[in-house]
Amino acid sequence: MANPVNIRWSPAEIAYSLAACDTRVLLAGDAFAPVTAELRERAPNLAAVIFCGDGPQPGGTLHYEQLLADSSPTPDARRGGGDLYRVFYTGGTTGTPKGVMLSHGNLLPSSMGAMTHRGPARRGGRLLQAAPMFHLAAGPAWLGGMFTGCTHVIVAMFTPAAVAAAISEHQVTDVLLVPTMSQMLIDAPETADADLTCPHWTNSTPATG
Repeated sequence: MANPVNIRWSPAEIAYSLAACDTRVLLAGDAFAPVTAELRERAPNLAAVIFCGDGPQPGGTLHYEQLLADSSPTPDARRGGGDLYRVFYTGGTTGTPKGVMLSHGNLLPSSMGAMTHRGPARRGGRLLQAAPMFHLAAGPAWLGGMFTGCTHVIVAMFTPAAVAAAISEHQVTDVLLVPTMSQMLIDAPETADADLTCPHWTNSTPATG
């Protein structure tokens, strides 16, 4: 089971979600390196924090690359069907965020349905991940890209400039954007001269062209 953490949360909010669903292993990049010690203190259920960044490794953490180098492949756990896949936390607009448990059986039909009716990725394409990866909207897109053999292009956070640069540099063929993102991309002065050639665009609503 995975718990994709909302990167916009404070350390206290992150620790709440880690404790609420009994997360045992946390993967953290450079942006969260300074708060790994605080997260371990606030979420004592954590058995290990794995550092995945390129900068200095925080104390008390394991390094992702070193773990790969020192480990052998493990057998497939063969999870599927009704087994728990991920816990997605709600926005908490009117109260404390709630962990929503989704199974493999929940996400698989959603992803396959999205691929059948409106994308977001063609076989062998280059799929840009610009939506928050901790949000359910990106889940079916991610899985759909895996099913169709896509190359995933990831931006750390949506900005018009970052998306435009990624599309141009990596010759992105497919991207999932909500209408607000699309409008921001069109209106941003820094993208006025950008090459946004993209044969197959997908909004959060069915594609119209």
